[in-house]
Amino acid sequence: TLGLPADARILDAGCGTGQAGALMAAAGFNNLDGADLSPEMRAVAARLDVYKSLYHLDMTADYAPQIADYNAPYDAVICVGVFGYGPPHVGDLPRIMDAARPGAPVLVTVNGKGWEKMGWDDSLMPVLDTACVTLAAHTRIRHMVAEGVHAELLELRRG
Repeated sequence: TLGLPADARILDAGCGTGQAGALMAAAGFNNLDGADLSPEMRAVAARLDVYKSLYHLDMTADYAPQIADYNAPYDAVICVGVFGYGPPHVGDLPRIMDAARPGAPVLVTVNGKGWEKMGWDDSLMPVLDTACVTLAAHTRIRHMVAEGVHAELLELRRG
């Protein structure tokens, strides 16, 4: 845990059906918003009743008004199961940083097979450096265990 209080404002970017939000709520976090590209996925996530707000998010858009105009900045952002093969691609990663207040953690998982195939080892740091984003931690974690696929967990921070 990152030492965040239960009422920390957290965005689940790319929330899909809300499974990561449900786990966050089960862990005691009670101030979650979710955002996803798919209205169908957001509808499923809404049924879990763990998000205060759910809204549209396209991480590949040049300008994401929903990040600037909704509830940002957040105390933390999570993005689970969205990045890997793309889209979105590694170059889209800095866009979700705008949702976090300066210095707040942004936790992103990247599918391990996508990481390897799409060359994240070579492309991640140049993208982060250009966006003035710090890689605070990088950890290999268990992911799709039955399929033999790990994930890379990135902790990002800006400012």
